[in-house]
Amino acid sequence: MLTRKHARSFSSPTPLLALALAFSVAAACSDDGGSDDDDDSPDTTSGPVTVVTAATPTITSATLTGTSTGTGTTGTTSNTSASSSSGGMGGTAGAGGACEPDPTSGLPTGTAGAAGGGGAPGAGYDDGFHFTEPSSVEAWRIKPEADCPECIPDATLEAGCGTLLMTANWPEAANEGSLKSTAELNASGDERWDLTGKTVTVRVRWASGADMDNNGFDVYLELLDEDWSFFGPTLGETFDTSDSFFEWTTTLPDEPDGDFDPATVRQLNVRFDTKFWTDDEAPPTFSYETTVFEIDAVVW
Repeated sequence: MLTRKHARSFSSPTPLLALALAFSVAAACSDDGGSDDDDDSPDTTSGPVTVVTAATPTITSATLTGTSTGTGTTGTTSNTSASSSSGGMGGTAGAGGACEPDPTSGLPTGTAGAAGGGGAPGAGYDDGFHFTEPSSVEAWRIKPEADCPECIPDATLEAGCGTLLMTANWPEAANEGSLKSTAELNASGDERWDLTGKTVTVRVRWASGADMDNNGFDVYLELLDEDWSFFGPTLGETFDTSDSFFEWTTTLPDEPDGDFDPATVRQLNVRFDTKFWTDDEAPPTFSYETTVFEIDAVVW
């Protein structure tokens, strides 16, 4: 009986006690939700902190990525511009930027030549040197002073962008008399060029350097045959540096001309002579220094 009474007292609380217990729980909940205290409750604090923490790295990462992308883009643009400029200047430098030389130097080849008079085939420049490959420059050299007393020794040849570049360092003596700088090519072994009746075209320009005062150059094509007999027509003259090429042509004889035999050419030369003259009433001034010439083609 006592056991049953004790059990009944726990299983059936008085209405007043139940009401008091409910009020106490409600008050506790109201105090926890509305308090401004900085407590350590994981339910109320961790939620907002987690959101902020997650958002902050995302924003920071976006900012850094934007900065990095911007910097990278600027760098890429600058490099592309530099490469493009180098490419644009490749003719001069022959390195660095993209170089796409014209394999025909803008001249017709084979059947691509325009028709001549009466429907005859036009001139096609299939032989000679377009300098498309740097290796084609290697066979050329500066004519040595021993073979040409008026030729300067201080000159170099190098490959440009589909061209042959000659750098001539003129001494002070060039301001007092005409001197020469010559690009020379010799046939290999027993090879000879048969240029009988051929039209030889030379594309060349004065690229840079010493474009001042009365400076200028006469340009020649020199040919030597099997017996070293000479044939040397004047191609033209230039008084100014230029971005465009002169395109000079000369036609060789159909048969031996004196001692020169066009069927047995063993040496080709492109020669640049400094201009020089005197005038007692108005003495000209010359200021030759380093000049760069660019040869785009020697073809026939």
